[in-house]
Amino acid sequence: MKFFGSFFRLIIASLLFFGLVMEGYGQTVVSSFQSPDGCVITYNMSDDTVIVVFKCDALWTPPLGLQFLDDILVIGGGGGGGKRDDSGNRGAGGGGAGEVWYVSNTGSLSLDFNSPTPLNIVIGNGGQGSSSSSTRGGTGNPSSVTRTDNNNPFVNIIAQGGGGGGSANSSILGTPIAPTYDDQRRGGFGGSGGGSVGSYGPGASNPIPGGQPVPLGDGISRFSNAGGNGVGNNNVTG
Repeated sequence: MKFFGSFFRLIIASLLFFGLVMEGYGQTVVSSFQSPDGCVITYNMSDDTVIVVFKCDALWTPPLGLQFLDDILVIGGGGGGGKRDDSGNRGAGGGGAGEVWYVSNTGSLSLDFNSPTPLNIVIGNGGQGSSSSSTRGGTGNPSSVTRTDNNNPFVNIIAQGGGGGGSANSSILGTPIAPTYDDQRRGGFGGSGGGSVGSYGPGASNPIPGGQPVPLGDGISRFSNAGGNGVGNNNVTG
């Protein structure tokens, strides 16, 4: 196993997403190898970058001789979609994207290169799509990079999964002044919020807001957004 790059990147996401990143870099793979279980794939790139991609859970120890970690990208699993009504007249909300962490100042993570210890890598799966038109989709699972030794000063990264999409039917009609998550037409809270379904019946003039994203503000680049609103319709009753 040989690392010859001067820039070292970690991507905690699906292999599909890595394919998009590769296209964005516009670089070619000089050599690659994977772990015996197939969970970890390492690419030596033509621009002297080493990219390590995790496609399933793994324990990963920074290689001996590594002097600098350029950046880390961690993406939570997406939320599951909601279910439309049985008649097919009303659609459902889409699941929200998983939270994205992008850490370019890796010195803030306190990664010790002199005596590296394993890091626990968890890949968050997407949430389950709803099988019931009265229940929103499932929340996506978080992806994370965490220390395995409490004496290790490494700062844990946990990217939350996306909120589930709202489903078409609910026991709550109209639009309450402050819709709660008890209303299954509303997208769920998550990394990015799930999309909501339009309200219907009496008092349906206002949209049901999308699910809210996780709060940010810890100084590290994190990306999440609210889910889309559902537009109300007084004329649709069934």
